[in-house]
Amino acid sequence: GIRGFGVFLAACQTLSRRSGGSAELPSRLAGERHPATPGPIRDSPRLLSWQHPKRTVAAAVNVCATEGAEIWVRAGAYSGASVDLPAFCYLYGGFMGSEITKDERQPAINVTTLANHYIIVRGGSGFRTIDGFTIEKGRVSCYYSSPVISNNRFLGCGQSLYCYSSSASIVDNVIESSKYGAIECSYGTPRILR
Repeated sequence: GIRGFGVFLAACQTLSRRSGGSAELPSRLAGERHPATPGPIRDSPRLLSWQHPKRTVAAAVNVCATEGAEIWVRAGAYSGASVDLPAFCYLYGGFMGSEITKDERQPAINVTTLANHYIIVRGGSGFRTIDGFTIEKGRVSCYYSSPVISNNRFLGCGQSLYCYSSSASIVDNVIESSKYGAIECSYGTPRILR
């Protein structure tokens, strides 16, 4: 579910598997909730604009499961879910909700919190990214994969990151108050910077 004021989630246009997630995404966004909208928020079957939302991170990830896509998540707090991040799925936080390109986002200003989310990245083929989030009391686990985990803040997690037989790129993350250790890597060659 969603809590807080003005919480928005956006899933973006399908990318070619060869693009590596670098395309600009001028349309096909998803995920919006207006404070004035009465009643429950429903998932939009379309991915056309910020006005046609997916309600949860998991719903947006399901859309990109077969073709791959960038998922843009609007600032706000999104509560618990387990999400299996498929190949060629790029998850980005820090959007205000009016951006046309990914470069316009500002994660430090538009804080996007995933509370009690467990993000799982499995399998070796296909690129994946998790970038620009505050992950509160959750975890990112990588198994036989090579995701990019960057520009995130992990807060109050049991263990923030777990990599098994993975070559994850863990770059520019801040880890605070991890109860059982910040990062655990078994059998793999992760790249950990800053």
